[in-house]
Amino acid sequence: MIMACSLAGMVSAQSAQYPVDGNTVTFIHGNNDPRPAVQEALRNLDNWQDFTAAHGNWWVTFNERSAMPHRATGQGIATTGTTPEERAMHFLQTELNGFGMQGVQLALNAVNTSKYDYVSFRQQYEGLDVLFSNATLRMDPATGKVIMFGLDVFPAMELNTVPVLTPEAAANFATSGLDVTVESSTALPVLKILPVPVTEATSSETVGSGYAYKLVYEVDVHTTDFENLPGNYYTLVDAHTGAVYYRTNKVHACGSYLMTADAEVQAEITDNPLVATETRGLGYIRVEIDGDFYYADENGILNLD
Repeated sequence: MIMACSLAGMVSAQSAQYPVDGNTVTFIHGNNDPRPAVQEALRNLDNWQDFTAAHGNWWVTFNERSAMPHRATGQGIATTGTTPEERAMHFLQTELNGFGMQGVQLALNAVNTSKYDYVSFRQQYEGLDVLFSNATLRMDPATGKVIMFGLDVFPAMELNTVPVLTPEAAANFATSGLDVTVESSTALPVLKILPVPVTEATSSETVGSGYAYKLVYEVDVHTTDFENLPGNYYTLVDAHTGAVYYRTNKVHACGSYLMTADAEVQAEITDNPLVATETRGLGYIRVEIDGDFYYADENGILNLD
């Protein structure tokens, strides 16, 4: 993520608030916090009950839309294989059939070894990467046992993977609605699959009711705004309809001028577009003011003295 801070926007003492970008588009809406009654119902389903009957008492938080374990941890489960990735794949293919994992195509993302072995996979469908998917495992390197896993994957996926639009057409659709000068728009030729949360309105709340799966192009739209600041909008465009599902500027500007010697630099950010944003201080961010560079502390507090 590019952090270009020109300090443009509204800033008060101890509060340099990241300005709202009207060009942002998101497919995430509603409250994603776990609901105790729903979590309990998912724990009581046969697949989780069968898992705990075989492996003991494990703690779990479910993705309530997919009904898959978002994060689970417990006593170690033995695996088979000579490498961390072989042991991880063995576990996914043999211990989680109740969650439909035998039909999920996985590709290795990364293997990290330190105190624990961490292995992560991304999901693919007909050879295409599923955006924001992740099957992750943590293992004890001494025993090879799995002590944590998460299944942010989508076993029930079905969609048409033949695009209607060309990359050039998708690049044109990606610029729709922008109120800044477009310098260029380029679609990557490799298609991706985007799980879009489907919400269902009820009399009391909006609840998750699953996912719709969209064939999308990734598009980079380079822009210049009225203050001559550059922008680079990462955009997801439907390869069938041209709809823009997601757009975020990878170049972030934060503030027009500082009113005091100290400010707190914050932004509405998320580690995963499938999770709602939250306001955080931007720790250790570098800010340029009149050619001089300043660094915030770990909490995003910027001292200009």
